[in-house]
Amino acid sequence: AETYCVAYHRTKAEDGPQKDFLAGVRYVDRIERRDGGPWLIANRVVVMEWTRWDPIVEQWDATAHFTMGRRDHSDLVYGAG
Repeated sequence: AETYCVAYHRTKAEDGPQKDFLAGVRYVDRIERRDGGPWLIANRVVVMEWTRWDPIVEQWDATAHFTMGRRDHSDLVYGAG
């Protein structure tokens, strides 16, 4: 199986301004089904396609226009909406 991913990482500013690190990767997986059980990943290779650093020049306050994601049980996926 092959899965594409774009990863975004906001770096913490220690000496300078914050930056965003972006990476395009592919997960190349070999999947197996053993003894009639579920299909599972038996081996995974992460293939790096590209990377870049972006300065943070401006941020848009999307809170007035969208439901914002949360990293706790108050996120919409838990039925809190």
